[in-house]
Amino acid sequence: MFLKQDEETRHTIEEISALSGIQRDVIREVWEFTFIRWVEQLTREPTKLNNLTIPFLGSVGVRYVEDQLGMDGTIETTVDSFVSLSPFFKKVIGEVYDGKQNTITELLEIKIDNAISNIIDGND
Repeated sequence: MFLKQDEETRHTIEEISALSGIQRDVIREVWEFTFIRWVEQLTREPTKLNNLTIPFLGSVGVRYVEDQLGMDGTIETTVDSFVSLSPFFKKVIGEVYDGKQNTITELLEIKIDNAISNIIDGND
């Protein structure tokens, strides 16, 4: 069983798969287990501010506030949330904005070189 995806999530997983050569289902599983970890973390103390780490990006602080019953009988949950970007991510944003050679470009170059080397070595 998989979690339901919206169109943007599906597209992101497909792009990561195309860039990395890793199967879509593997990428989806990693994100689903990351989500499960976040929910598990929230269940320990839902009314406390929980910082959920998003690798390389930073963290999101999440705290349950209350549930409210809607006019149509549905329950809507109110949650406080706060975003904190990592210093690394802020630095990359600055490098991109300034048009500088950046960490991400260098990382992609290394990954491309490694992929080409693996293809060449595999043909020997």
